[in-house]
Amino acid sequence: MTKISNDKFQGLDRITINNDDVSFAILPEVGGKMISLVFKDTGREFISVSGREFTKPTYATNYAELDVSGFDECFPAIAEGFYPEWPWKGTVVPDHGELFTLPWECKVEKDKLVMAVNGIRFPYRFVKVLSLEKNTVKIRYELENLSPYDFKYIWSAHPLFAVTEGTKILLPGNPRIRTDYSKYERFGKHLYETTWPQARQADGTKVDLSIIRSAKEDAATKIFTTKLDEGFCGFEDPDTGDFLKMDFPVDKVPFVGIWINEGGFFEGKGSFNAALEPCTGCPDKLETAIQRGEHALIKGGAKNFWSLDITVGRL
Repeated sequence: MTKISNDKFQGLDRITINNDDVSFAILPEVGGKMISLVFKDTGREFISVSGREFTKPTYATNYAELDVSGFDECFPAIAEGFYPEWPWKGTVVPDHGELFTLPWECKVEKDKLVMAVNGIRFPYRFVKVLSLEKNTVKIRYELENLSPYDFKYIWSAHPLFAVTEGTKILLPGNPRIRTDYSKYERFGKHLYETTWPQARQADGTKVDLSIIRSAKEDAATKIFTTKLDEGFCGFEDPDTGDFLKMDFPVDKVPFVGIWINEGGFFEGKGSFNAALEPCTGCPDKLETAIQRGEHALIKGGAKNFWSLDITVGRL
């Protein structure tokens, strides 16, 4: 049986959803951020937090200036940039999009949490419905275009996950991957392309990029896949057997972004994590994605729907 409760955390509204298997918590005032995801049988916390205090963000604040924690939504793009086409040509897309700095409306409908927010610089309504089914968090998304004009966008899940040395990242098959960012250009310049999981570094040597190293590497890399044949990604801890799996409709969400932070970004507790980011387009800048034809589109006045299921457990 699912239970949904409300309380305060660091002076902010917190909503906790739990059943016999899983508990997760949301801060509606902080971009609707998920700040905890626990598998109860083992007590494993899957969400990475930095130790910075959570606060109500100011709209369009740079991501790195805030808590650098948890699971946010990136929309209508990930990187800061400009919308390149009429009628919104020249409008700035904030860093990490609009949603993660906005307060979300929340209401409980039976055993589901319904969350919604409206765009600021662009005319849309973004809704997600969260529920629990055994050890799976089920998220159903609805995007409504409030204008009569077609709107091009990138949506990306943006969850920072707590990892350990040796954690193995799982993707379907052996897709090609491209670099969005790599500290010291370890994996080349923007859009450098190589293979997964045996990836060729810029110096010509190959490494197994699917194996997380340590927080002492001073490395940080953001890559994204080419279009996948199957809609899943995940990771497993070989020492404990803990795993997390994300399932999504590959016809609507064909790419996955992967952020691997091995001590190269941020300092302290939040400097060792990984993000698995199912997304509708790539790379992180919307104008580049539109130039490459790797983006999503919603027709004027229409609604788009997709889903994301996150299963946690122990093998």
